[in-house]
Amino acid sequence: MGFAMRAGGKQHAETIGPTEFDYVGMSALMASPDRGDSLRCPSCGTLYPDSFRVCPLDATPLIAEASVEDPLLGTILGGTYRITELLGRGGMGCVYKAEHVRLERRFAVKVIQPHYAQNADVVARFEREARVIGRIRSPHVVSVMDILRTHDGRPCIVTELLEGEDLQKALERQGRLPVPQALKLIHRVCLGLAAAHGEGIIHRDLKPSNLFLTPALEGGYTVKILDFGVAKLVGEPDLTRTGAVLGTPSFMAPEQARGSGRVDERADIYSVGAVLYRMVTGRSPYTGSDPTATLSQLLNEEPPRPRRIDRSIPEDVEALVQRAMARDVEQRFASIREMERDVRALAGKELQSSPSLDALVMPESARNLEGSENIATLQRARRARPLAVLSTLGTTAYASLAVAAVLASTVQV
Repeated sequence: MGFAMRAGGKQHAETIGPTEFDYVGMSALMASPDRGDSLRCPSCGTLYPDSFRVCPLDATPLIAEASVEDPLLGTILGGTYRITELLGRGGMGCVYKAEHVRLERRFAVKVIQPHYAQNADVVARFEREARVIGRIRSPHVVSVMDILRTHDGRPCIVTELLEGEDLQKALERQGRLPVPQALKLIHRVCLGLAAAHGEGIIHRDLKPSNLFLTPALEGGYTVKILDFGVAKLVGEPDLTRTGAVLGTPSFMAPEQARGSGRVDERADIYSVGAVLYRMVTGRSPYTGSDPTATLSQLLNEEPPRPRRIDRSIPEDVEALVQRAMARDVEQRFASIREMERDVRALAGKELQSSPSLDALVMPESARNLEGSENIATLQRARRARPLAVLSTLGTTAYASLAVAAVLASTVQV
């Protein structure tokens, strides 16, 4: 068993063999500003801490980050998308901000690093991710707008540009969420997953860092599911060989950790339960000292029941978490739709009264001011609609009375 380091210093459980590699998806491409990476390999573009002197991948001497010029900045991809800003960089690729040259719209563009563009397995998984996301129609899954190539032939994915931050950062800042707010968020995750499962797509790597919180039109925040890089398509050949472990130990299902080739939609249900566990308890279900220890706990131990950690968690919420995270797949919810109905029933009036995540306070640095202004405009328009309808009804009623009066006077004559 090997563990490959992901961007941002997080470890990603994966068996590394001749046909396996550390695939990094959209959410993991962001280099961590807290890690202090300031040296880059001029050959593959990978960032390293100051303690490194050469690139471990190709032995190229590292150079200071500031001295590296990005050849994509300022270029126009496909005659449509002008690259304006580097948003983040990881070992496998980069994410840029781009402007549409004919429309006043901005997008995110994900591009593979030149070093990995020659790896047929990486390119195949990268392009399949675009096709996978493109099949899903849900407001709770990131939208793919286009897939094209850079001038030097590297594939890239164009997606909607999201404002906000991932759930992992929000939880690191706030510790845990109030139960009603956690249920609201999980309800949206269930809806997004239901759309994916309806297309025969199993995510296989659901966790807080792959759930992105973004401002909602109604106020507060909603959620988008990211990173389908290791997704499984039912009925299609799997790019991951049997026995390989892909995912994150703290949130993956036991059968997935064993490398079973029979992983189905219920593995995602387990992960949703694990994310809800993290939100309401303030800790992950398994907290080993390293990924190997965490994986061992997952395979051999039951996590503490949520109410053992916090007695204020309602018993029915604990029961929902326990059922979703059952080690026996037959004891879990049969489908994500079934789980969604139970989540909705538990949330009750909370879900009906407000679809926003009011308990989440996002820092100003995570917000896009221009996008916030657009959202505020849409919110004002939405508030104005009832007034417009009432005004129209009033005018119609008045006109009807006037017509009736004229008809009455005509009859009398």
